[in-house]
Amino acid sequence: MALSEGDDLSMIAMGNVVRPHPWMLYIHAFFVWMVVLTTQGIIHQTMQSFLIRRAQWLKELPNPQASTILVEGIPLQYRSDAKLREFVERCFEPSAIKSAHVVKDSGTLIELHRNTLWLQEHLCKAEIEWASNSHLAEFRPQMRKHLMGDRCDAIETYTREIEKNEQLIKEQRQEVIQASQQDVGGINTRNGFVTFASRREAELAVNLQYSNICVEWQVSYAPEPEGVDWDDLRHNVGPRLNSLRITLGYAIVSPVCGVPAYMHYHNQPCLYGQLGCVAEPLDGNCSLAQFDNLHEFFANSHD
Repeated sequence: MALSEGDDLSMIAMGNVVRPHPWMLYIHAFFVWMVVLTTQGIIHQTMQSFLIRRAQWLKELPNPQASTILVEGIPLQYRSDAKLREFVERCFEPSAIKSAHVVKDSGTLIELHRNTLWLQEHLCKAEIEWASNSHLAEFRPQMRKHLMGDRCDAIETYTREIEKNEQLIKEQRQEVIQASQQDVGGINTRNGFVTFASRREAELAVNLQYSNICVEWQVSYAPEPEGVDWDDLRHNVGPRLNSLRITLGYAIVSPVCGVPAYMHYHNQPCLYGQLGCVAEPLDGNCSLAQFDNLHEFFANSHD
C-alpha cells in the first residue's frame, strides 16, 4: 500500500500491515520489547559507571568545599552569623565548626563591584591598545565620559574610577558587616554556609533532619564557588514559596483573561455551527472543509 503511493518511509510502519497478514503485528511487538529491554540495560550499565565516577569525584573534592554545607530556609530568629553558629553547635561540638556565615543582601555593593570589574576590563584593553602602538604619546587611547562630552585620557579615567569604586566598596562593605552583626534578620537572608573542621561532620550534617517543616533548614552539599548563584541566594523567598506565588498568579490571571475571550466567542452566532463537529462525537460526518472553516473563523475573529 505504501509502495503504491510512493511513500518509502511508511513501508515499515504499522499502517502498512494489510489484513491478510496479522502475524506482522507480533513481529512489531517483539522488536518494541527488544528496544525497551536493550534501553533499560544500557541505562543500568551507565548508572553503575556513573556511581563509580561520582564516588571518585566526591573523594577528590578539595577543601573547603568538601567540608562546607549549604543551609537554606533559615528561620528568622537564626538569621545572623552568631545565631547560625549557635544553632549548629547544638548538634555538633563547637570545636568541629570552623565558620558559619549567612548570605547578606548587600544592595548596591554588588552593582558597584560589577562596575569595577567592567572598568578593569576596559582598562586592560586600553593598556593593550597603547602597548601595541609602542607606548607613543600621540597614540594614547582616548574616550568620552558622555555622548557629547570632551575626549579625555582613557587609562587615567579608568584608573581614577577604579580607585574611587574600591574606596566605596571598602566603606559599604564595613557598613554591611556592621548592619549584619547588629540585627537578626534585616540584610541577613534565609541562606548561609557552614564550614566544619573535617569532612566527617559535613557528611553527618547533610544527612540530619533539623525541622519538621519542609521549607526550613534544608541542608545540601556546597556547590563549586563558580557555580553559586548569589542573586538567588540573596532572595528571602524560597523555591517552594516562589513556585506557589507563580501558581497563584496564573490562577488569578487566567480567569480574568479567559472571561473576555469566552464572552467574545459566546456572542458569535456562527460559532456553534462551526464547532458542531467537535462538540459532538465523531461519526465520520465531520469533513475537512468544516475544520478549514473553523480555522478560518478563529483567524478572522482576532482582526
